[in-house]
Amino acid sequence: MDEWFDLMGAIIQQAALDYRLAVKKGYIVGGRFVMWNPDAWMANPDTVTTAVTFWHKGGLEDLCEHLPIESSYIRKRHGISRNI
Repeated sequence: MDEWFDLMGAIIQQAALDYRLAVKKGYIVGGRFVMWNPDAWMANPDTVTTAVTFWHKGGLEDLCEHLPIESSYIRKRHGISRNI
C-alpha cells in the first residue's frame, strides 16, 4: 500500500510542476487555459487542459477521496487554490 501512496504523491507533484510551468509560460491565466503555442515541453494542449481540470475542476478532490489527506493541505503545500 505504501507504493500506491508514493505513486499518488508523485502524480500530484508532477501535476503541480506542470501547472506552475504552464502558468509561467502564459498558457494558464487566472486558472484558465488561454493559449497554446507548441514547444518542446508541451507538444499538445492536453497537458494544460488536464492540469486545469485537476486543479480547478475537482480532479484533486476526486483523487483525495482515496487518500488519507485533505485536498486543502495539498493545495496549500503547492500554492494552487481551487478558485482563482
